[in-house]
Amino acid sequence: MTTVSASSSRASLDGNVTSTLIDFASGTQSKVVPIEVLEQARRVVYDTVTCMIAASSNPAAAMCDEVIGSFGGNPESRLIPSGSFAPFPAAAFANANRAKLLDFDENLLYHSHMANVVVASALAAGEARGRTVDEVMHAVVIGFEVAARVSLSVRVPKLDNRGAILFPYWSTYSYNTLGGSVAVSLLLDLTAEQMGHAFGISAVGAPLPTLSRAATAPYWPTLKYGSYGVQGFVSCMSALLAERGVTGDPAILDGHDSFWRLCGAPADEYDPSAITDGLGDRWWITETSFKLEPAGTWHRPAIHSVRLARAGMALDPASIERIELYTRALVSDNMQNIDPQSSMDTQASYPYLLAVEACGIPLAQWSQEGVFENPEIQRLVKNVTIHDYPEADIELRKDLESPPYRARGVKARAEIVMKDGRVLEGMSKYGDGDPFDDGTRVTFEKLDVKFDAFAAPLLGVGAREELRGILSQGARPVSDLVRAFCARASE
Repeated sequence: MTTVSASSSRASLDGNVTSTLIDFASGTQSKVVPIEVLEQARRVVYDTVTCMIAASSNPAAAMCDEVIGSFGGNPESRLIPSGSFAPFPAAAFANANRAKLLDFDENLLYHSHMANVVVASALAAGEARGRTVDEVMHAVVIGFEVAARVSLSVRVPKLDNRGAILFPYWSTYSYNTLGGSVAVSLLLDLTAEQMGHAFGISAVGAPLPTLSRAATAPYWPTLKYGSYGVQGFVSCMSALLAERGVTGDPAILDGHDSFWRLCGAPADEYDPSAITDGLGDRWWITETSFKLEPAGTWHRPAIHSVRLARAGMALDPASIERIELYTRALVSDNMQNIDPQSSMDTQASYPYLLAVEACGIPLAQWSQEGVFENPEIQRLVKNVTIHDYPEADIELRKDLESPPYRARGVKARAEIVMKDGRVLEGMSKYGDGDPFDDGTRVTFEKLDVKFDAFAAPLLGVGAREELRGILSQGARPVSDLVRAFCARASE
């Protein structure tokens, strides 16, 4: 096994990046995972499955479940939260897709979503193969780490000459298939050689890079900016194929025609050392953000600033004259959308998200038609103005132009101007759930609040205590955990 450290793992385009990563993922080094990292994995799993359950009212979730249910096949793994069984790659498809529907899932450094695919794939494979809770948590940590490092090896997002945030044409989340395939390979007990083949197969099956196109669209389709369900399915199928002896490209991250070059990224935008440096020393899962609102990552500091401004008051929309926001806003049509047409649109619209937060509308109602079609809310949405904020621009530019070339928050200042002349002000650089500040860092207790609002009404009284108990019992079959996320919904 290759021993990797921050000082010895500088990699080049022509180096052995893939084999170094697979040695780490399959070897004994990766099994020595610090307790605090495994504890974070439990939070990530708890949060991600909460996101799956929260999407139950979204019509797209039911459509997906109906399609998966029509397949038939071996009843290996459960769809969450219905409890229906499906072959485990199909269950991973449905559950990963559901985890992303409300834009409620974790986010690493204001760009990368890994947990939806890695967690859905690991739970499905773990249930199918009779693994324990701890074995699945370990697989989640390693799969997340692999996906995170592949993501961080390419520079997105970027700032153009005007300071606008943009996503280049090679922007994608398809690296999730690489992390997902590793997680599933661990749970299938594949050898390092087999895992390498699964890794290569998953790269070939990764969806096209579509984030740049989606970010400039006025409205979002159901699949938004990437098919996470397909990524979960490919993750599982890649490991199953490798288990049977199918081979893949064992060096897909190496050379000038590597994975990122195939996605379209210029060679000078790819830094393979980001994949190998510090393996086993730095665990990116501990630095991810949890979303405590069903909203895009970049909107969360602005939402938090409005929350601070209203200071616990639920303001009547009729009493608000307008909202002024000062920040470094994403420059794209759907971020400025003042006429949301669906639950998908509500997640990305600065004006809408600020309006519902100012009015103290419960989070579980944000994506409901009765809210975004409310005339008073619509009036207020049209009276939200977003201004450039030079301080935010300076700080963000520093983040995006130095390693790891990602954002750590974006400063936002909100003013709620009341019709009686009062001006309520709030400021924040971070969103609730960001790990960069003690005041916003997530705890199990904060995730309990999210669970109680979005999952408990469906699962019933006592569900949270049962789930938290199973999560803490590493030797329990992971099927017990999945069943607890489904049992009350299917009774």
